[in-house]
Amino acid sequence: MKYKLIFLVCFIFFLLFVYISFLNPHTTKLYLGGDRSYETSIANWVAGAFILGVIVALIISFVSDVHRSLRGWRESKKEKRNGDAPESFQKAKTEELKGKPEVRDDQ
Repeated sequence: MKYKLIFLVCFIFFLLFVYISFLNPHTTKLYLGGDRSYETSIANWVAGAFILGVIVALIISFVSDVHRSLRGWRESKKEKRNGDAPESFQKAKTEELKGKPEVRDDQ
């Protein structure tokens, strides 16, 4: 369903691009500085702005997802570390109070 929606949005955008392209055959210039300029139709400017916006949004969402997953990983690691130590201490304390000898794995 997700891919169908993406395809539908892209198809609608393409139709709008073609429609604007036929309605506005005039070109506009973007002066880059000095003698350099870039001339293209308004439809190309709209398409370029849209694509640039999509790329920026994807980069921002990727960075946000990576940050969120790293933060979750760190928190779960910290919880695991803090959760095991008190349990082990209480178990050892109980065994010591019962008078049972310490059992080592290496003997």
